[in-house]
Amino acid sequence: MYLEWNMDKLVRTVRLHDRISVLRQYESDCYSICLFLLQCEKMAHEAAKNALYHLITSDACFARDGSIRNELFRKEVAKCALQVKIRSMNVDRGD
Repeated sequence: MYLEWNMDKLVRTVRLHDRISVLRQYESDCYSICLFLLQCEKMAHEAAKNALYHLITSDACFARDGSIRNELFRKEVAKCALQVKIRSMNVDRGD
């Protein structure tokens, strides 16, 4: 039983390691897109961090081939940038 638990943990760790490796390829593009959309380094950093977090936890993203993963990546980055922008506008208005 102990060996089975360790094997499950190892498989999950390898999967996480693989996900991190894939997302490292997208990291600078993620920030660049957010910076282009938001025109603010602080908001771009927050949006990129949120997007990468959502992507690393998305099984759908890693179950797809490269072209579909690229599309999901762009959509998630744009969504997170928009969410950060909306939150900043609400703060500016005092909501």
